[in-house]
Amino acid sequence: MRFRSTMIDAATLQRDCEVCCVLNGSLDFLYCNPAWDQFAQANGGTPEVFGAALMHRNLLQFVPEVLKTFFINNLYALRPGRSIWHHRYECSSPSEFRVFELQALRLADEDEILICHSPITCRPHNRTPVEPPREPAGVVRMCCHCRRTCLDSGSGIWEWVPEYVARAPKQCVADLCRPCADYYRHGGVLT
Repeated sequence: MRFRSTMIDAATLQRDCEVCCVLNGSLDFLYCNPAWDQFAQANGGTPEVFGAALMHRNLLQFVPEVLKTFFINNLYALRPGRSIWHHRYECSSPSEFRVFELQALRLADEDEILICHSPITCRPHNRTPVEPPREPAGVVRMCCHCRRTCLDSGSGIWEWVPEYVARAPKQCVADLCRPCADYYRHGGVLT
């Protein structure tokens, strides 16, 4: 174990089936439990996102630019041992609609942050899939929350393209569609 807090039991985290990590006060990874690697592997993650490769790297390196301020504001606002930040987010696969809840707690004794991701919803998609163009023209924008893709930047229409969720095109950039941008503008709370 690389974290120092005595407020959490390392053996419990090792056995926990929820995806958990511990960050230091600067948001660098100190620990990822085995469920982290299992989730990454089951979802096509490469070794760069497994726990061992993340140690001492900053969480914000992996957060899309459009969401960095949201995460910075909420994680740094946690008061030691007094509050838990709850945030629901979509993390769908090409075939399943999935919603998770992030729970973050600042551990007072060592200024570390425990984060656990709990599945809330997992069901087949009811979205109508769209085939991607053979040759995407220019940059492809994918919503980093709902994973829909804006295939024509002039239209502003975001489509469900499961093929891009499975494997994003090289010229793909993370963005937010209008409904998801509103969701984050309101603090990641459904209004």
